[in-house]
Amino acid sequence: MEQEKVEKAHKSILDTISTFTPKEKELLLQYAKTKVEDFDNFFADRSTWKELDQYTELKAGYLEKEISKIEKIVNDNTFAQSGGPEEKIQIDKFVRIIKDQNSEIMENNLFESKKADLQVKIELPGQEKAFFDKMSTPNNLVTQIQKAGQKLEEKESLSISINGTSFEIPKEKMEKGNILETLQSEFERAKKNNTQAKETTDNEEAKQTESQQNEAPAKQKEKTNFGYLKDQIKYLGMGEDPAMHKELAKKTGSGVKEFSMVISSDKASFKKNKVEFTLNFQKSSSNNKVYLNTFQAALKNEEKNMELTHTFSANGRITAKEAINLLEGRSVKTEINSKHSDDKEEAFIKLLLNEEKNEKGNFKLQVFNKNYGIDVEKIMDKSKLVFDDEKHKEITQKSLEKGNIVSVKFSDQNNKVSEGKAILNPQYKMLNLYDNKMKRINSNEQAFQKENSETKEVKNQQNYSRKM
Repeated sequence: MEQEKVEKAHKSILDTISTFTPKEKELLLQYAKTKVEDFDNFFADRSTWKELDQYTELKAGYLEKEISKIEKIVNDNTFAQSGGPEEKIQIDKFVRIIKDQNSEIMENNLFESKKADLQVKIELPGQEKAFFDKMSTPNNLVTQIQKAGQKLEEKESLSISINGTSFEIPKEKMEKGNILETLQSEFERAKKNNTQAKETTDNEEAKQTESQQNEAPAKQKEKTNFGYLKDQIKYLGMGEDPAMHKELAKKTGSGVKEFSMVISSDKASFKKNKVEFTLNFQKSSSNNKVYLNTFQAALKNEEKNMELTHTFSANGRITAKEAINLLEGRSVKTEINSKHSDDKEEAFIKLLLNEEKNEKGNFKLQVFNKNYGIDVEKIMDKSKLVFDDEKHKEITQKSLEKGNIVSVKFSDQNNKVSEGKAILNPQYKMLNLYDNKMKRINSNEQAFQKENSETKEVKNQQNYSRKM
């Protein structure tokens, strides 16, 4: 029964998106990608910001009603969490379906396929019942048209529909040249005309909407800029507070060259830690757009008389939650600029909170790049973590890599399963394990055997700063 529901969900969504134009499918896929990356990284993710950037640019060429329709399709028919409703499709599977469909459309010409991929309807003039109404291969389509053509009088035409695109072919055209080439030519012409007609209608509606809104071009640009900043803040993991949006809209339209906004966060791991983010905006002199360049994270604990601050780039490599994790002393996996090339490379970073800050007022970084040999999956296996399924394992790994304190199950030497917390410790290639009251139950010495070959690499990796 479960498989039947999944298949029904697949068919339902595929039937819906089959009516979309290639342009709409492109936006649909890009929007779905942002959802996948948002889920895969559990909290707001650095790489999702890149997909969102592409989506934001792409949707600028669409009407609001088209965007709403596409986003509704994804939101209503997919789920992100493991074990979602059976009648919906898991989001990463949804993306694969759309990718496969788009790839098939692009790579395989409809009229060259040997599969019965064409939904064909052939009608004779004056006949209520269709002469042919089935899925067909291109070769069979030619055969059916030849048969139908024999029933035509001079100057009559066949009405043909292929995959929802309708056109007519006169009897004289069926008697000359290659029928398949004629079909393809007429199909493409009809499809082009349909697209142009739709674009004309959309353009007229867009003009009407623009006229109703009576917004000047500068105002439209300002609105687009505001929307982009809203999305950027959202995907940095700083929320969608209406009051914050109102303040942002006001300051974006004020004309000032630089301004800041303060946002409170409740994502600290411990109740007595209070967090604020100061977002730093700057207006470009070249295009008059406002950009969010950096944000400063501030963590305060009045009981310990402690306040820590560090400024991060708002390029999406470090999110709000990851910034908090770093200030709470944990390591985070991110991208850094390679020392040896212009490329980016993945590495774990940790703020050296007990050392003096650098000349820019930031903490120095302790960096563990790929040469350090951190394999998180092996580390989890060594710690004997217990998972419900592979998806649970994948989510746990990603959450650990983001520097979170993760609820886990682990087994002891007697295979007794206990519940507790885990923190990834890249320096010692281990998990720090705790009970549910955050009391440590293992030690660095117990879990880590330092190899001579790593000693030199440890020294090379530590105590240097890179821009994030």
